Amino acid sequence: EHEIAPNKTEIYTPASYQIFNLKKEEYQKQLSEAEEKVKEGVESCSDQELWTSSILYYQKGELSEALRFLEIIVSRKQAQPMVYYNIGQIASKLNMRQVAQNGFTEYIKRNPQSWWAKNAQERLSRL
Repeated sequence: EHEIAPNKTEIYTPASYQIFNLKKEEYQKQLSEAEEKVKEGVESCSDQELWTSSILYYQKGELSEALRFLEIIVSRKQAQPMVYYNIGQIASKLNMRQVAQNGFTEYIKRNPQSWWAKNAQERLSRL
């Protein structure tokens, strides 16, 4: 499916962070760096560091933490559209229906003419 389109049930992950593009050592290195930054305090993390951490923590299986990082980005009022898409995907996996609906709806408002918006609309109809 990755050859044709991204996985419809997963978060948006830039190519450089997709598991099949990372060697195990590189993933562990990036994850360790992200964990270290988070330990120092999420308040001092940039939006990009939180975005990266959300992806790595998601891949690690820590969905609640990944969602928390994305919500911090949103609270700073400068979130990119894909942040909302990922919030929708993660919240739906955590059975947080209202949060998922809000994430997908906000994504569709910000980027209505994309493959991702079509997928978000399909996900919304299933919630």
